[in-house]
Amino acid sequence: MSTSRYDAKRWKAITHNYDEIASPNEETTMVCLTETELQVLIVLTEYLEWPTRYYSPTNQPIDRATVLNFAEELRCKLMCDCAGGSAAYCACNTNILINQLYQLQLQQADTGSVSSYAPQAPDTTYSSDSGDTTPELQIQRSDALCLAVSSYVDTILNELKTKAAALGLVTGAVGAVTAVSLPMAGLIITFIGSAVAGMLEAIANDEQAVEDVKCCMLQGLTGQEITLENFAAALGGCGFDFGSGSAQLSAMVNSYNQEIANFRAFNVALGQAMPSASLADCECEDQLIFDFTVDQYGFVIPPAAGEAINGFGDYVVDTGFVSEVGNNGYYFGAANRTVRIKNVTKVRLYLDAAATTVNFGLNGSIGVTPTYHDTPEVYYEYVFAEPLDVTYFNWYVDHLGLGNTVHRLEFDVLTV
Repeated sequence: MSTSRYDAKRWKAITHNYDEIASPNEETTMVCLTETELQVLIVLTEYLEWPTRYYSPTNQPIDRATVLNFAEELRCKLMCDCAGGSAAYCACNTNILINQLYQLQLQQADTGSVSSYAPQAPDTTYSSDSGDTTPELQIQRSDALCLAVSSYVDTILNELKTKAAALGLVTGAVGAVTAVSLPMAGLIITFIGSAVAGMLEAIANDEQAVEDVKCCMLQGLTGQEITLENFAAALGGCGFDFGSGSAQLSAMVNSYNQEIANFRAFNVALGQAMPSASLADCECEDQLIFDFTVDQYGFVIPPAAGEAINGFGDYVVDTGFVSEVGNNGYYFGAANRTVRIKNVTKVRLYLDAAATTVNFGLNGSIGVTPTYHDTPEVYYEYVFAEPLDVTYFNWYVDHLGLGNTVHRLEFDVLTV
């Protein structure tokens, strides 16, 4: 290796001989390093991934895959125990190499089109697709998002645990990895040494923190357009107590959400999750109160066949779902969404005024007619004979009156 110095600006640019890594000397040597020295060197290997830091004395073109492969092989050797023999290193190296080459594939994808590298990902939002024409498919799409989020968080924790354990920074119990239901390749998980190791020690057995972060990220992505900005902001509104395990883990995962390679890898996994996803893949439950004056919460206005306006009503920020006029002169509104609420005993829909007809649909196959109340405000309520686990909810409101709104939805649940 060699260095170049530009004294005019008083900074040093370090360049590496590309020819040496393109045709490396395979003879191995043993080097004794302290744990601190290993940590420093592992972090510094990130700079070896930059193709712009290489030159070739023989004018060979700098191949990005060769550069990434070399950096990951070196990083893996620094993290793997030589005492385990060559087989242990080879297994580690093979997994890392596959992951890094997949990162390269994602980095070369069209940045403006999710479908260019994740053709199976939903085409509308993280939790909906134009091809999901039945409640059953919409429920499965929601399950797929939950499965992808859960696997994403577990994969991040596994990567960090593996790296920390290889350096001896955490105990065996903390370093034990979690089985991941949905394999996820291509993530960039940078390890930053003892600081992350200390955090892992603190939250290793905090199952509630892991669940909290998964469910917050799920809620943050539900109903949102698939963009890097929305992915990066998915954990922005969790409101965890400062210093809690949930807050620490949320900050850790949020830092990885800012990486475009992780955004792309997540989208690929999200598409792959759809065929096998089920309700059993998700432990997260939805909120019980949806205040539509604050947010739309991913509720979708369905198309209205034969109507002049392509939709039942319209959503207006700070107002709610506003009724609109159809071809036949009356005013109406409707919306639907997958939800995850167990042991529901009552459902209430709040409106500005009474309507001629209000119907609720649940789980794609249950239709009920709620009763009208006007004290202390106008709402329609349905009381279940037995608690019901609700996975899908829609409402239809007929003859509400032009400009009137549906502004709140509430669920009551049985507490044990």
